[in-house]
Amino acid sequence: MFPRGSARMSDFETQLKLTFLEEAQELLEGCEQSFMDLESDSCNKAVLTKIFRLAHSFKGSAGAAGFEDLMHLAHHLESLLVKLTEGKLSVSPHIVSLLLRSNDQLRRMVAELRNDVTCRIPIQCWIDEIQMAEEYQELINSTPPQSDAEAKSDKEEQAAIPHPGFEIFADDAPA
Repeated sequence: MFPRGSARMSDFETQLKLTFLEEAQELLEGCEQSFMDLESDSCNKAVLTKIFRLAHSFKGSAGAAGFEDLMHLAHHLESLLVKLTEGKLSVSPHIVSLLLRSNDQLRRMVAELRNDVTCRIPIQCWIDEIQMAEEYQELINSTPPQSDAEAKSDKEEQAAIPHPGFEIFADDAPA
């Protein structure tokens, strides 16, 4: 059975798309397993490298099959993965969650494309979320950690600031 939309394509194009959709499922399953491995060992460079290779293969194959939406989303994920593998960004629970959710979204997109290889799937909200996560992580990485003395000083300053709401409990509070 050929998916809807395939009548306008050549047999070769249709077969290329269907082959990609089958391979995509395997690539996404590999990514999901690797994301879970990363969740338990966020410093494992071998896992990051494996995820990058899977994402790169997915992106290239999606582009070759003519699925531009999938290719663009995978490109942004690949860019995030490059920063993670190069140590420019740290692997955080938020990043792993984003990667898992993005993988789920790619699976949904692949499932929709199996039914209609010509459908367009909105991806901008996912691209925006990936870019915001990158910017947030870069901001966290660029903020120098406080020394213990600075942290103690900040706490002492905060403690010295009077909290007007608690004056009602003071013995000499105005009635």
